[in-house]
Amino acid sequence: MSSPASRRARGDCTAFDGTRRLAHGALADVVRAAKAAFDRSATASLLIFEDATGDLIDVDYSGTPDEVLA
Repeated sequence: MSSPASRRARGDCTAFDGTRRLAHGALADVVRAAKAAFDRSATASLLIFEDATGDLIDVDYSGTPDEVLA
């Protein structure tokens, strides 16, 4: 899986947990919110999309928030 550091979004992103919008904004902020949701619930179904293209951004949520963003 690629990390956000190796796959930078050019604009805003949106994270979903199932059908619920979790966060919207800069990639780093969205990933931090998604990581927090992942840490709260092992059953979280998280997806992050680049808003301009609709591309799915792969994130490995293992590790600390700083490690996830590295």
